[in-house]
Amino acid sequence: MKTAPIPDFSVQVNTPCSDPYVEWRDGDRKYHFWMNRDGSRNSDFLHSNLIEPRVDGPRRGRDGHRGLDATAKKWAPLIAAIMDKVASEDLVAKAYQRAESKDAAAAAARDAEIRAKRLARLARAAAALPAPIAEHLGNLPDDAKAEFVRALEAA
Repeated sequence: MKTAPIPDFSVQVNTPCSDPYVEWRDGDRKYHFWMNRDGSRNSDFLHSNLIEPRVDGPRRGRDGHRGLDATAKKWAPLIAAIMDKVASEDLVAKAYQRAESKDAAAAAARDAEIRAKRLARLARAAAALPAPIAEHLGNLPDDAKAEFVRALEAA
């Protein structure tokens, strides 16, 4: 029996806490199935959705979605070949690494934004202090000193 060639697929993870899934495109449809974190299949369900809505046919969403049996004669060899490649190339671990680095980059961007806001607050606090700061720091009220120190530590 001739088996269909393995499509150009990818293993994706939305966040480091989510389950991985395999997806690929064929013609006007997108296929995907979910996996467990250990790389095993978590169901015998294969999802198929329209890539683009059709003007004269089914619309995107429920009308264009199909649930297929991944154990059917048509799909089983293809799914098995994909799973073998996923396991041999450790694609689930690589997907989690990409998701974690993306999550770390987002966290670094959030930290940079917080740092910029703190620096702006420090600049406003320093502008409100009498000049020269070193001489007058001792004369400031305690709440102003605390705010100044917090801003310095955050910078």
